[in-house]
Formats: sequence, C-alpha cells, structure tokens
Amino acid sequence: MRYAKASLRRRCVCSDIRQSIRTQVNKSGTNLLHWAIWSGSIEAIEWVIARGTFAVDYHNYLGCSAAHWSATQGDVSLCQYFARKGVRFDERNKAGHTGVHKAAWYGKREAMQ
Repeated sequence: MRYAKASLRRRCVCSDIRQSIRTQVNKSGTNLLHWAIWSGSIEAIEWVIARGTFAVDYHNYLGCSAAHWSATQGDVSLCQYFARKGVRFDERNKAGHTGVHKAAWYGKREAMQ
C-alpha cells in the first residue's frame, strides 16, 4: 500500500510537471516548441506538436516563429517540415527579419533557399 501511494504521488507530480512544461513560456514568449526546434530533433518537435499545446505558427513576443527558429538551425529538412505544416517563411518578426534573414545571419546557406 505504501508503494502504491508513493507511485500515485510520483505520477501526479510528473503530470503536473509535464503540464507546466507544455504551457510555460519564458519572458520572451519562447516555448517548448521553439526549444524542440532549436534541438533539431524532429521526434521532439512531433512530440510537442502532438500534445496540441502550441500551434506550429506560434510567434514569441519578439515575433519569431518556427520559420525563424528552424532557419536559424540551417536544417533544410526541418525548414521543409514546417513549410509542409503551413508555416510561412516570408513573415517578418518585430525586428523586420524573415527566416531567410535568420539563416543568412547564422551562415546557413542551404536554409536560405
């Protein structure tokens, strides 16, 4: 019985932590989807998207979307993945930059196309 209570408590705490992670944004509005993109892991990105908490076209407070984050990574397959999801790479953030600008800034030539 003691084990069952401890196990239930761990599951509740883990559930609370997972809920917090899925809904939290930092002071710039960056969320778990953005960090998954930064990791470059399609599996992590799909995990976040499958939870349905953050839309693929979500913009942080600076106006950066999945387009900006994936172009910054320079991973063409990642950019193509988001283009297939309907993310627009011609949208400008609050500084006036598009995904192409971000790719150029970080020297990611392949992603600039």
